[in-house]
Amino acid sequence: MVLSAKVYNLPNNAEIEVIRKKIINYYVEKAEEHEGKHFNLITKISNVNLRNDKILEGLFSKDEVIYIPQRGIVNPTIYTRDTFFTFYLDENKYLIIFDKKQIADSIANEMSKLLFIKVGMITEIEISPERMKKFHEENKENTKVIFFDNVKLPGIKKLSLYGENLANLEIYNEYLKLGNIWYIVFTSKITNGIAGLTRDGVVVHFGKIETKDFQNFILNEIIKIVS
Repeated sequence: MVLSAKVYNLPNNAEIEVIRKKIINYYVEKAEEHEGKHFNLITKISNVNLRNDKILEGLFSKDEVIYIPQRGIVNPTIYTRDTFFTFYLDENKYLIIFDKKQIADSIANEMSKLLFIKVGMITEIEISPERMKKFHEENKENTKVIFFDNVKLPGIKKLSLYGENLANLEIYNEYLKLGNIWYIVFTSKITNGIAGLTRDGVVVHFGKIETKDFQNFILNEIIKIVS
């Protein structure tokens, strides 16, 4: 089992109470026709919960039409995707969307239009290669895998280090000269499980874990790396 999430930047002027008021009653209904059938597709936000003056969470639900084979016929039907999200506003301000990257990006754009009128106000985070390097070197015993990108070798886009090679400083330092750390797989200090983090804020956790525990891991471990 793998849980995925992605962390985004919010504008500096974002305020948690303003966000709460804008999302708490969000409900949009859209009519579509598929294969001669009429559907009312609903997008809404529910279960909005202001936990304290820093954390606001809720559920983003969106209907879409999917096609299901039924006894030789493909029928359109409504599928509702429910995605948990968390706003975290401290010195830095973030939106965390608990879904796969492509879906999270789509929801982030919808949230941007809802909260700030236009797409592009909620943006991808950019963790510097130097910060990724620092995180690994301060937690060497917990690192399992490192991927490097922007590799300066003809025909090679990425390099990776696994297992025993991570302890080989000569290979590690050589790879640092050739590229930047893009993705680290490591053992979490909070969950004791295996997790991964990319420079653009994609977080994964491998193995069985509850969504709330995953949220706690991101808020208390990943945000420290990002900030």
